[in-house]
Amino acid sequence: MSSVKKVAVIGFGNIGVGVVRALYEKGVNGLELVKVVDIDLKKRRPVKIPKDMLTDDWKSVVNDPEIDIIIELIGGIEPAKTIQIQALKNGKDIVTANKKLLAAEGKDIFSLAARLGRKVGFRASFVGCHSLIHEFQQAGAATKQFKRIYAILNGTSNYILSTMSGMIRALRKPLKKPGERICGT
Repeated sequence: MSSVKKVAVIGFGNIGVGVVRALYEKGVNGLELVKVVDIDLKKRRPVKIPKDMLTDDWKSVVNDPEIDIIIELIGGIEPAKTIQIQALKNGKDIVTANKKLLAAEGKDIFSLAARLGRKVGFRASFVGCHSLIHEFQQAGAATKQFKRIYAILNGTSNYILSTMSGMIRALRKPLKKPGERICGT
């Protein structure tokens, strides 16, 4: 068994571009990006990969015995569920950022993975790309050192953080006055 895991990304949208950039341009120790799947092969993207690495045929990638890990980033229920189920049945580990699928079908996916002794990386489904780094580490990239992590949080997280930030600003002035009285300043 090779110490380098071969990875395919299915979904080359905004999140997929970020993952492909991390794997292909920057590199992640222990992982080699070998295929990227998307329905639109002509769309210009900010990351350039060799043409032979890009395909619109997810079945060929999921059925390729050389690929160890499938990163599913297309969202929705179908064909994402079929992709994940088939990948697990073919002996592959999967990583996903697909909240909708995990909420609706997670029990079946996790049960199948457990029966087959496969891994499902899903932290990316609730804290953006930050957790993909964790999944990369679990896949054999623990020696990679990161100096900075950037993340885009989902809408709920952004709302909560923005509201908390606004509340803190709003409370600064009223909280300052009691402090002045107590300290005599």
